Amino acid sequence: MNYKLYQLSGNVLNTYRAKVKGNEFASAALVRRKLTRNIMLAAKVPYKDGEGAELYMYGNLHIWVKGNKIIEIRNMKGKQFSRWFFKDQKRYEELNEMLEINKYELISLAKQHGAKVEQVQKDKGGIYLIGPYGTEKDLFNFMTQ
Repeated sequence: MNYKLYQLSGNVLNTYRAKVKGNEFASAALVRRKLTRNIMLAAKVPYKDGEGAELYMYGNLHIWVKGNKIIEIRNMKGKQFSRWFFKDQKRYEELNEMLEINKYELISLAKQHGAKVEQVQKDKGGIYLIGPYGTEKDLFNFMTQ
């Protein structure tokens, strides 16, 4: 399947880090992948702004896109937009794999804890191998010392 990673404009990265729980230290590469996934799972809703922007609603997260660029996001917490939203968990996991989201989450987590991550790849068993640290478990042990 072909996909395009959306670009982030303006303050989208900082807004995502501040407004989406658990993403305070997410890298730009990780946020791009997560928002691309969310757009692929979201409901596209009719929206006219005269500028050609499109609106995607992923639960309470509203994502405005113009061309290949995410121009704005709003987390509408407490507004109950998510009542109508159904997340296709199987597709969600497929997209996480395709977009390598787990890999980029691991890299962000490692860097947040001061680890120097040079290389991340999967072995035959699906376990991530991380630079000089060995496996995910080895990295976790390093970060919790």
